[in-house]
Amino acid sequence: MLQFVKKLYLIRHAKASWEHPEQEDIERPLTPQGEEDARDMAKLLKKEKIAVDLMISSTAERAITTARIMAQELDYKFDKIITNERIYSGGVEELVELVKEIPSKVKTALFFG
Repeated sequence: MLQFVKKLYLIRHAKASWEHPEQEDIERPLTPQGEEDARDMAKLLKKEKIAVDLMISSTAERAITTARIMAQELDYKFDKIITNERIYSGGVEELVELVKEIPSKVKTALFFG
């Protein structure tokens, strides 16, 4: 029997910087406002008592940073954040496959892209 994660939150990275347009897209960092927004979103999830079992982030710097900021606020260990390039470069089919790979014991997962 195929089981899926009970709750999946798809989180777009916070506001990214365009200060250096020559910079590779995958390397763009968050702006200070983006960092603040990520903290605020995590506080909202915490207020709603969202218990996170799994965090998976795109390999993009802005997505990883958003995940780390939110992990800190949600008491989720940084070393448990999984990065997966398919979130950055994959299409719908790859993302569906990634969701199918989530262990059945996971009740709530956050994807950062």
